[in-house]
Amino acid sequence: DEHISKIFEAFGNNRAGVSQELADEYSQRNPGASNPIQGFGNTSQEVLIPAFLEAYGGVSSSTVLFDPFMKVPKPNWRVTYDGLTQIPWFNKRFKRVTVGHGYRCTFSISSYSTNLYYDDPNSEGYTEATDITGNYLSKYAINQMVISEQLSPLIKVDMTWKNSLITRFEIKKTRNLTMSFTNNQLTEVKGNELIIGAGYRLKDVKIPIQSKGKPKELKSDLNVKADFSIRSNTTIVRKLVEETNTPLKGQRILSINVTADYAINRRFNIQAFYKRTGTKPFVSNLFNTSQSSAGITIRFQLAP
Repeated sequence: DEHISKIFEAFGNNRAGVSQELADEYSQRNPGASNPIQGFGNTSQEVLIPAFLEAYGGVSSSTVLFDPFMKVPKPNWRVTYDGLTQIPWFNKRFKRVTVGHGYRCTFSISSYSTNLYYDDPNSEGYTEATDITGNYLSKYAINQMVISEQLSPLIKVDMTWKNSLITRFEIKKTRNLTMSFTNNQLTEVKGNELIIGAGYRLKDVKIPIQSKGKPKELKSDLNVKADFSIRSNTTIVRKLVEETNTPLKGQRILSINVTADYAINRRFNIQAFYKRTGTKPFVSNLFNTSQSSAGITIRFQLAP
């Protein structure tokens, strides 16, 4: 099955180890406890949160036992390098070459509340209160955890050639994870996008017009740009108890965007454009759709 995830399998397998870690920690806090591992079952929130963060967040489960709020943020970065033109082969062909890469990750707990039935009168860090399944109650009742990751871009290359041709290549990847502790279900949304672009500046393009009954000639640069992108999104629902991976929805989006800009002067600009977007769903109960638009945009800047 193409939708099976090894990381999700690791998430499920992590639960046994986390359960034992919690039982050992619980025994140290409450030496009188008998067989505490029974209070940390596979569906316990206290077990699921460390197992989830270990599998998908790269966090050691021992650092979040009994405390799901991570104190140290994960690093985000953006790297840009434009020194390739120092190499003779590139310098001979390009005016500028820029390579970029970036990563951004956010972790959030959508909402939580203090469990009213959690009983720890001496603030010793443990409770003997259990839910209907026999699991120890957690101090905080958490509905959802969300991890959002963006490789935007995974790789991006911008090149300006010696003949004024501009080319662009870019790959983006995204992943959004929503872990629900009310139904032990993980919703994973994955996205991939490929963008290819090109542009060219035509210098001193002449356009004849009539002004006050007399012929007149405008002369300015014409900037032509074209972008083509392929983007795919897939939503998969992964259930721990049922051990299923079900694709819920998904689509492939093809986009074409062509523009031509002509600056009559520094305040007056005319743009002709054409845009087309086509969507092809991955599931059979949805239909292919497409949208097209074309026209001319006139911009006039009042401020000097």
